[in-house]
Amino acid sequence: MSGSLLIDGSEKQAVIDVFDNQGGVLFAHGSDQRRNNIFQTKLFEDEFASVTGGYCAVVSSGTAALKVALKSLQLEKNRKKIIIQPFNFIAMAEVVYDMSLSIVWSKSDASLSMDPNWLESYLKENINEVGAVCVTSMLGSVPDLINLKKICDKHGIPLLLDACESFGARLLEKDLSYYATVACYSFDFGKTITAGEGGAIISSDSKIISYCRSYRDHGHALLPNLPRNLDSASCVGFNYRITELQAAILRVQLKKLPIILERYKERYSLLKSKLLSGGFPSDSIRRTIDESIELGDNLFLCNLDSNLNNRIINLLVENNHGIKNVPNALNWHDAYFWLHLDGGIRQDPNVIENHELLSKSVSINIDITRSIADYDKLASLICNLIFLE
Repeated sequence: MSGSLLIDGSEKQAVIDVFDNQGGVLFAHGSDQRRNNIFQTKLFEDEFASVTGGYCAVVSSGTAALKVALKSLQLEKNRKKIIIQPFNFIAMAEVVYDMSLSIVWSKSDASLSMDPNWLESYLKENINEVGAVCVTSMLGSVPDLINLKKICDKHGIPLLLDACESFGARLLEKDLSYYATVACYSFDFGKTITAGEGGAIISSDSKIISYCRSYRDHGHALLPNLPRNLDSASCVGFNYRITELQAAILRVQLKKLPIILERYKERYSLLKSKLLSGGFPSDSIRRTIDESIELGDNLFLCNLDSNLNNRIINLLVENNHGIKNVPNALNWHDAYFWLHLDGGIRQDPNVIENHELLSKSVSINIDITRSIADYDKLASLICNLIFLE
């Protein structure tokens, strides 16, 4: 949670401006004269795309972004298998089931992201059945996107990136969406920037984004110089639009991105470096990809024995430091618990292996409103636990 912590009068003023300067038009289309030709949704799409690169379509949530993005790939009917990773937010799996497709659970690598070596091996044997590879950048991490992209390109399989938890992360100085066929972001209350809800789809392929813009709007072709009532349909669609109020808030939040990322970096870097210099084992901090910059909204500790894991959790609680989803929200982030989706899910070896890795992990929340000194102290307290082992 970051952008929500910096909400102030500027977001409130942006909402008031929609009424004062835009005639109170809350819908993203039409009423050009009344709204003084101000279109907040379009402005935000352009501004967000200028940060990420590519083209942008905004929708009502990160989950909606995932569904519309997967729909935009227009998969062949015989390619029903979608590869996703078991360390995930449940939304990706819900989208796959909602579209009557089937899930293949990937093996996890040392960073708990999708294992490229496993992916290469699986595609060699099952290439004709796979529709898409959907990799998730969990908790601000950067998956091995360069190798995953190479493999997907080699086999002609689209790569969908769920970056809902990672807006602001970079790889080789590029936004993570650069490496995917299509990528998705979320603006719910716990994300880097927020309007309470909302999502964005990014792609370098303008045809994909054109489809997304139509699908989110009941299939409207969005033909220029035509009123909406005379517009035709370009596809079967649905309603995943956002309002002008959300877009206005997001435009303000986006301007706060540099300070959000800087505050993350200061606290994350200090905590990590102090742990390592204090004797904390390097293999117990989640592996990062070379030339990558993680979001930094948490420090993910792994490969911990149960005693140390529990002591770290108790220490965090005692010192009022937050835990970010692992282990306190694993019901929603570990496929092992999703029996309501698939009663046989606990028979999958990749799901079981991933669950065992997560059971030895804890994610320390980075709060950008807390002082750097707090994280210096926290590092010392954690290192002291090691010497008490």
